[in-house]
Formats: sequence, structure tokens, C-alpha cells
Amino acid sequence: MDEARRFPYEAKPFEARKVLLLAAHPDDEVLGAGGTLALLAAAGAAVRVAVFSRGEAWGDPAVRMEESRGAASALGLPPPEFLEFPDRGFAGRPDDLREAVRRLIVETGPDLLLCPAPSELHPDHRALARAVVLLVQSLRVGDDALQSLWRASVAFYEVSHPVAADRLVDITAVAEKKEAAVRLFASQQARNDFARKMLGLNAYRSYTLPAEVTHAEAFRVLAWQELQTTPLTALFPEPEGPAADLPSVGVVVRTKDRPALLHEALLSLAAQFVRPAQVAVVNDGKVPVDGVVSAFGDLKITLIEAGGQGRGAAANLGLRALTTEFAAFLDDDDLVYPQHYRRLLETAVAGRAEAVYSDALSTVQVFDPAEGKVTVRDKVIAYSRDFDPDHLLYDNYIPFHTLLFRRRLLDAAGLIREDLAVFEDWEWLIRLSRHTPLLHLRELTCEYRHFSSTQTLGEDPRSKPEFIQGRRRVLELTRALRTPAAEERLFKRLAERADRLEREKAVLAGETAFLRQQAADMTVERERLGRELATVHGELKQAGAENAVLRRRHEERMEQVNGLEEGLAEHREEVARLDAHLKSAYDEIHRLNTTLALIYASKTWKVHSWVQRIKRGLTGGKA
Repeated sequence: MDEARRFPYEAKPFEARKVLLLAAHPDDEVLGAGGTLALLAAAGAAVRVAVFSRGEAWGDPAVRMEESRGAASALGLPPPEFLEFPDRGFAGRPDDLREAVRRLIVETGPDLLLCPAPSELHPDHRALARAVVLLVQSLRVGDDALQSLWRASVAFYEVSHPVAADRLVDITAVAEKKEAAVRLFASQQARNDFARKMLGLNAYRSYTLPAEVTHAEAFRVLAWQELQTTPLTALFPEPEGPAADLPSVGVVVRTKDRPALLHEALLSLAAQFVRPAQVAVVNDGKVPVDGVVSAFGDLKITLIEAGGQGRGAAANLGLRALTTEFAAFLDDDDLVYPQHYRRLLETAVAGRAEAVYSDALSTVQVFDPAEGKVTVRDKVIAYSRDFDPDHLLYDNYIPFHTLLFRRRLLDAAGLIREDLAVFEDWEWLIRLSRHTPLLHLRELTCEYRHFSSTQTLGEDPRSKPEFIQGRRRVLELTRALRTPAAEERLFKRLAERADRLEREKAVLAGETAFLRQQAADMTVERERLGRELATVHGELKQAGAENAVLRRRHEERMEQVNGLEEGLAEHREEVARLDAHLKSAYDEIHRLNTTLALIYASKTWKVHSWVQRIKRGLTGGKA
């Protein structure tokens, strides 16, 4: 049924042991998810409700908080806790919001996190939803909040605007209790009959459910891993408020014989909340791109023909064409999300930074010749590291299109080397880092795309000769910068990070093994029930369809099998998510070990170690 792919046609309760609900105002927690919370509490879940304001914009705060406590009691919930964010003032305190959400997650360790949907009308609701999304997207391996959230799903609930639901919870059994709880908010009921209207929405939400279901609450649910790799603009398609008066930015777009990809890259520029004042498209290939460029008349594009001079020369031709205050790069195979330049510019201005970079989602685009289509695999945030000039000497962790820099820095750092076939961006970033720190914006604002086919899938580009030779060349060019002091600083930081990763890897491996065993046990149980079901089928055939006892046994076993199938599917999804997370940890450990190996093998490190041993000998073992 086509409708079932667009909207749920069956209700499905949440199964959770620890629940954390975040609400903007007293009453939101009941209006949006009161029935679901009552059901979870009755099933034995530990429920924690945090209300971020005291509702002073619409009444006496003391009255509103007391109403919220009374409603919680009526639903069988513990009293909510209240934070002191200003009613209708959340948007002005995004960092404080995010830190408050982090604290609550670390303290609670929820396996279900409920918060307002990004589609809400009230600005406080949207600001709280944005804080949750940005926090989840900023979490990395080793973060306490990630450890507390790694088994959680995030469920967005609706209050002031219907959510694009993919989960319906049947609250028929507690609908009257929810209505009574809503009516306890007398100060708000006097303004508007929220009880009637919200229960009306809950009644409407039962439209696709069986007749016996009279009320349902709707949610959009994402596992935290899925939320982390979902572009912000997929959840918040409109910018949050008008952009401030920001400096101008020009973008150099390098392209070579890939007009279709160039079209996609320019589309992403055209969709920017803050558009580039200049775009220099540098064609370093033989395939003409005039037709592609002419389709974007609303972008101020200068087309430059490089004639196959190479990546570095193409970049420099583009840079020379810009006159803007800030500059950025975008190769034809990458994308920038709509908020990209706005957030980078805002961060640069707020931090008074000369250069700033964000996080990129790394994806593998696989072309299947047999099917004639492209599928996206391996969506991970592979590049997210705070600025460390020592680490940059060994590993390029800043994709070029994540970077925004003041164009005047070219006077100090110079242009890009034109004699490097690859890694010209890395070598230039190292030079740039000698003149200014790079401010890290830990937000997902762009996409780093790898292209492959079903025939080449699994090949590691790091093993290609040009990759190895290019890396070796950059290391040779920057050898003088890798001093013993720099190596010792980096070694200490990497060793600490590797230790944290190993501990997290052990935890993840244990949890994954536990879930695998649970899935295996469920498979055995499913097979046993299947055999019993076959026996019941045979007995039914012999005894006749009228045998009510056997029918009941048959229906019971079918329900058990279906329940196990559902649970098994969820376990498999959880194992898959854990495997992906574990792979990220392994990849990060591999990168760290590679860098450590380079340090150990360097002449400066060997000389430094030899000097340290001599010092210890001269001082009687004291360094």
C-alpha cells in the first residue's frame, strides 16, 4: 500500500528504560507527549522531564510551575524540573541551551530522548530542537554525552504544528487521563481550550489506525546516529532569523571534465542562505562547461579556462579573480549545505578569526552500471577535529571546502604550490597555520563525496601510488617544521586520545557482542516457535478450523513470532548502527597509529629520545 510508505498505519509503543523529555514551557510536556509518558511510566520506565522556562510570558511563573507539577502527578510522573531560560528568549542563548541539554543527557543516560519538533511554530520550541540537533551532531568518539546517548533514539513531538510523523503511539487507554492533566493548566485553559484542541489532534492522529484506537500521539523518530548525519537544513529548511550584515565571500570552484557534478556543486551555491558575492569557476578539463555555468545567471560567476594546468594552478587562477574579503574553495565533486557560508561568516565575525572551518559529512556515492543508478553508502562524519597545528604536520584533517579565510592572508601564506599533483591543499594549509590559528566550527555544514562503482567498491585510495608519493612529498617539504618539541606535544595528545578510543572501543565491542547474543537467542526462539506453529497448523488441519482452542494457540504463537520478528529487526538495526560506530572508532585509531608511527620513525624523534636518555643518565634518572 503506497500510503503506508508515507505515514504509519499501525501504532507502535516506545520501549525504553530511561526517558528524558525536554520541554520549552510548562504544559508542552503534557500537550505533546503526556499520554506516551504516562504509558512509559506505567510500564516501569524512569521518566525525567526538564522544562526550560517558567512560562512567564503567559502567566505567573509560580502558578504555571505548580500546574505542571499537578499534571505530572495526574499522569503518574515525577515532578518536572525547571530551568531558567527566558520565555520567548531561547534563540538568544544557543550555546547555553546546548550546554544545558548536554548536562541533562550526561546525567540521565536516556535510551529515549523526546524534544519539540523542528517544524514547531513557537521560536522557543524551534530553538530547543535546534540545540538538541546541533549538540548530537557535534558529539564525537570519547565525548561523555555520546557515551550517555549512544543507545538512544530521538523522538520529536508536536504541539503547535503537526510533525512529519513516522511513529504513532496508541494513547486510547490514557486519553481521558491526558485530557484531565491538560485541564489542570487552568491559567492556560482560560486563554484557550487547549485540552479540546490537543485531544482533537490526538483523535485525528488515529485516522490511519484500527477503529478501536481513538487517540494517538505522533512523533518523528531518528536514532542518534541517523540524526548526526542528517543535514541541518533537512530538519530546518528555513534560516533562523535574518542574517546580520556579514562580510563578502568569494568561492573558487575547480572542475575537470565533470559537468554533471559541477551542476550539482553550483546548485548547492545557489541554495545558500548567504550567497557568495563572487564565484570563480575554473575549468581545468577539456569538456566545455559554458552551458552549465550559463544556467546559473543569478550567481555572479566568472568562468576561467585553465587548460589542464593542474589543481594548484587552477586554484590560484580562481584566487586571483576574487576581490571579496573572504575566500573559500569548492571542488566540483563536493557540496555545501544552505547554511554553510552564513555559519562560517558568523563564526569568523563573532570569534574575530582570520580563518574558520566546519565539519563535513563524508559519503561514498556508488554507481551500479547494471541498475544505472547511484546509491549513497557509508555516511560518516570523518573530518571533525579541533585545530592542532602540530597534528596538521602529519595528517590533513581539514577538507578544503570546509575552510573560509580572509583573502589578505594570501600575502603572508602565499599562493598554492603548482608543482604538487595531489595534497596541494594540505601543504598550503600547513603554511596558513603558521600565520594564524584556524577556528573550528563543530557543525555539519557541507559534504565530502567519494565516487566509486560496484566494481571498485572496497578499494582504499590511500594505497594508490600517487597518494603515497604525494603524501611523502608534503612530509619532505614540511620536515623542518616537525621539531622534537612539536612531536612530543603531539605524541602526548595522541596517546591520550588513543587511550580514550581504546576504552570506548572495548565498551562498544562488549555491547555489540551482548546485542548479537540477544539476536541469536531471539533467532533460536523464533525457530522454536516456528516449529511449534507448524505443529499447530497440522493439528488445525486435523481437527478442523472450528477448533477454538487451537485457533487461540495459533494466534498466540503468531503474535509471539511477529513480536520476535519485530524485536529481531530492531536488534539487527542496533547492531548495524553499533558496527558503524565501532568502525569509526577503528578508523580513528588507525589514523592515530599511522601518525604515531611517523613520529617514532622520524629522525628528530630519535635524536630527541637519545638526548632524553643522556639527560636521564647525567641526572641520575631524573629528566
